[in-house]
Formats: sequence, C-alpha cells, structure tokens
Amino acid sequence: MAVVDANYKFVMIDVGAYGKDSDGSVLSNSTFYQRIENGSLKLPEETRLPNLNVRFH
Repeated sequence: MAVVDANYKFVMIDVGAYGKDSDGSVLSNSTFYQRIENGSLKLPEETRLPNLNVRFH
C-alpha cells in the first residue's frame, strides 16, 4: 500500500503481507491503518470540491 501527496511524493509505504491474507486483514494489521486511525499520517482534512454534491465515503 502507498500514499502519495499532490506532487506524487510518497508519504507512506507499507509492504510485506502474506498472499493468503485477505485485503481487509492486510489493511487492518498494517502500520498504514494504525497511522490513519491515530491521526499521525497527517492527511489533509476532507473538503468538498467546488460545484460537486457527492457524499464522502
């Protein structure tokens, strides 16, 4: 898994899961997920795009 910023700079990479593990298991056991949950990944706040009325998921 990887996250890049608006300039395509990698800000987080998490590799090394077993092939038999489900995607959900890989995500929930990753450092990436832990950092999202505790707020240390420092993602920008969600904002609505202009002239777009779509709910965030």
